Amino acid sequence: MDINKLSKDKLLEKCTELNITKCKSKNKSQLILLINDKLNDKITSIVEYKPYSFIEVCAGGGGLSSGLIKSGLNPILLNDFNNNCCKTLRKNHPNTNIIMGNMEDIDFNQYIDKVDLLTGGVPCQSFSHAGLRKGLDDKRGDLMFKFIEILNKIKPKIFMIENVKGLLTHNNGETLQIILNEINNNNMYNIMCHKREKEFLYFLGTNWGFKSKSSQRCFDKCSNFTRC
Repeated sequence: MDINKLSKDKLLEKCTELNITKCKSKNKSQLILLINDKLNDKITSIVEYKPYSFIEVCAGGGGLSSGLIKSGLNPILLNDFNNNCCKTLRKNHPNTNIIMGNMEDIDFNQYIDKVDLLTGGVPCQSFSHAGLRKGLDDKRGDLMFKFIEILNKIKPKIFMIENVKGLLTHNNGETLQIILNEINNNNMYNIMCHKREKEFLYFLGTNWGFKSKSSQRCFDKCSNFTRC
């Protein structure tokens, strides 16, 4: 509807419909300006309200997903191989799509270019100082590559991987370099990492093609992260 073609009476009716007050004394041009401002405000509020979406694989009991949900993100899929973990996820997130099983068996085609964040606590036993440190030769270590396959398929705007700090030193750092090279094959993400004192290592990657100011500010605040 082109409001510029409406009569003043119709414009006043539109003002009433949009709850615009103190408009009877306005001329036609002023009414059109008021209506356009109101409509633009409604469009802006709808866009700002849409929550960012995320998928988490190897979700465990849902500690990370709970934090993301409390921060306003919308979970569109949570996955874990362990039945008890999935029971916990269903208990805590009853309206969420939760899939139990191997993440490589999930069909992610429907999520291509539709996810803001992909995250996962990919199994770390093969890199941990407390384990045998078989690395990528361990079936669990190979799941890191499965995660990267999902990453390359759905192309989220941001990804985050949680692992153990032992990954930094495994095989004199060669294992970490192999993983980073695999992620960087598509030259899509700028990757940073952060080592916490309590044995954890985080990788954060952002697609710089994503023109969201809010996600940029979030990434800029990660002062504890260093470029990988």
